[in-house]
Amino acid sequence: MNFDPPTNDEIDESKDRQISGLEQILGSMDVDTEDLIRLVTAIGALKKNKKGTNEQTKEQEENKVFLDKTFVLGRDDVYIYRDNRTKKKGWYIRIYEARYRKHWGKSLKTTNKILAMAEAERIYAERKGRMSIGVRPVSITAKELVYNAKWFELVLLLLETIRNLILLLRAVVKRGALEEELKVFII
Repeated sequence: MNFDPPTNDEIDESKDRQISGLEQILGSMDVDTEDLIRLVTAIGALKKNKKGTNEQTKEQEENKVFLDKTFVLGRDDVYIYRDNRTKKKGWYIRIYEARYRKHWGKSLKTTNKILAMAEAERIYAERKGRMSIGVRPVSITAKELVYNAKWFELVLLLLETIRNLILLLRAVVKRGALEEELKVFII
């Protein structure tokens, strides 16, 4: 069995037949080419929308940690959620600290949403209040403690030196004043 590929003329004839058949079908349905273009565009948009819907469902399936996410006090930097990875499904708070560009989270140790909201509002107010006065959100490390202790020792040494200089200057001034008084009596 010998199969020869179609020639260019045969391909052109096939396309012409398909086009004329399509024109006959469209003519019998009272549809013009503009309607056909709109129809094809609409089908393309539907297919594209279907792909977007599939991507959204994939994102929802991938987000297996945050369940029942609820924003606290109408702010977008703090919310409570239930951790979907746990059996108990307890509530947790999560705060975004823009100053440090990090999220901070903590268990609220409750399964009741109302208690969780009240506790979250209290924690949020406390953390924001502490951060506004410059208190660190995390503990100091050992390296930072040693570094701060060395600076503290240097500051104490500097203050002691300044105190000794002040005492020395006072003594010099007093001696100078005594010499002036003695000169008056000597002359």
